[in-house]
Amino acid sequence: KNWKTYEADFFFFFQLCQNSRIDSTHRICIAFMKDYGVRNDLRKLNLFCDNFLKLNKNIDNDALERRIKTILLTNTSRLKQFSDGDINQKFKQLFTEFYKNNDYSAALECFYEKAMLLNRKKQYHEVLKILYFCEKFAVKNNLQNDLCYQRILHEIAYKLLNFDQYSLSINYFKKAIATKNCDAMDQLIALNAIGIGYQKLNKLDQSNSYLQQASTLALKEKNQTFNAIINGNIGLNKFNLGRFNEAKKYIDLDKKVSLKYKIYPNAI
Repeated sequence: KNWKTYEADFFFFFQLCQNSRIDSTHRICIAFMKDYGVRNDLRKLNLFCDNFLKLNKNIDNDALERRIKTILLTNTSRLKQFSDGDINQKFKQLFTEFYKNNDYSAALECFYEKAMLLNRKKQYHEVLKILYFCEKFAVKNNLQNDLCYQRILHEIAYKLLNFDQYSLSINYFKKAIATKNCDAMDQLIALNAIGIGYQKLNKLDQSNSYLQQASTLALKEKNQTFNAIINGNIGLNKFNLGRFNEAKKYIDLDKKVSLKYKIYPNAI
């Protein structure tokens, strides 16, 4: 977006954060920050957080301030590329501060963000350990309706899928969907992943059931590229079931869309 509109948009954005669910602040901020290139510019990031905190002083919303502290630390850590030791120390301090203020929701999100930073460093086993802690912390403190809880379950499921723990992964993806806090993209990823999980377990009819649900949602969301991936998975299932004419139909659909949108590995 044109930087000239930043100030007016920022004031509208602040009101949106102020009047929305407190645990949705992070998602709202990320959307705004991406529009204005704030996430990739340390100067803009500091300006963004300073302005937010100045406006917040007028309404004296401590819970909102805690959310911005996490956003500032997360993005500063990403841009400055802190060492693992620094990341651990800084996030532990913030978690302790939030916990002492009885803001368990902010504390939960704080440690989830730490896990996602380590995810960028491909420290997947450490990420999974932190996410398991977050899951237990959320349940212990009755945060199952928190938006972050769904993201935690989703990320655990995704990691387990990559570690070939298919049954566990399927269960976590189902739990994530059951929170009712999934957006459309999360639902698509989860349904497709459940389909892949059942495919790996050779439960092909169950796999197709979830893949068909994913395809219906992808078409509803007009997401042709994701639907191409799903069609490829359905085609593979049909092939393995010996239904070759049906398999060809789905694989041809995958190929056609993949070529159109230049997803060449799928087309091959």
